[in-house]
Amino acid sequence: MLAVPTSNHKHINLELHTSYIYLSMGYNFQRDDMALKHFSRFFLRLSRNARERAEKMMQLQVLRGGRIKLSDINIPDQLEWDSGLNALNYALNREQHVNDQLISIHQLAIDLYDAHLRDFLERFFLHEQVKLIKELGDHIINLRNMGVEEQIFAEYLFDRLTLGSGDSNN
Repeated sequence: MLAVPTSNHKHINLELHTSYIYLSMGYNFQRDDMALKHFSRFFLRLSRNARERAEKMMQLQVLRGGRIKLSDINIPDQLEWDSGLNALNYALNREQHVNDQLISIHQLAIDLYDAHLRDFLERFFLHEQVKLIKELGDHIINLRNMGVEEQIFAEYLFDRLTLGSGDSNN
């Protein structure tokens, strides 16, 4: 049964690294030469959510009598983002990787008849992951449809009108 804790540890570290990447992205968009506060808030929210998912997985590990084995968190491959579209594309690829790992752990739980882990993943992770992938994909399509590759103003409008639509402090 060593396979389950090992898979959980890998996933915990993947989520923490993902959180670290989004934290970097979030503050990148606060720079004075970017000034895209809603992109910043969006990525800071993603960072917080990834960290919370890692913590939830750690809680499961401890609940099941396991130990937590954290690894070093590598510096993100990219530290500066020249556009929201590039950052969203990177985030989409990252979340698809996270989803692939979740599916692998879920399949392992099925193979080992681990109903508790399977239910946990289905209840707290898999559905939310699909929703996040859809949200990122929708944002990418909307930015492309606005012509963001040709017009930087489109990214500003997207920041204000789409990402900022739920912000009462506009």
